[in-house]
Amino acid sequence: MLPAYVFLGGLPYTEHYVLRFVLSRQGHLPFFYVRFLDQMVKRKLLQRIGGSYRFLHLSLRDYCAGLEQEHRR
Repeated sequence: MLPAYVFLGGLPYTEHYVLRFVLSRQGHLPFFYVRFLDQMVKRKLLQRIGGSYRFLHLSLRDYCAGLEQEHRR
């Protein structure tokens, strides 16, 4: 059973959810991040383009980028 799971793509699937769990536990990312991103689209903070998202307000993008820089100091 385990070889079939690994052969049919189970390992990357498991790694994906383990990574999501770890990042959410550390406070870096909501576990249900697609739901979060879709809420930001509804609030007109992001725009969905195909499978990606972009900021509608450049000043918000710059602010969020600055938060990461401050966090590294």
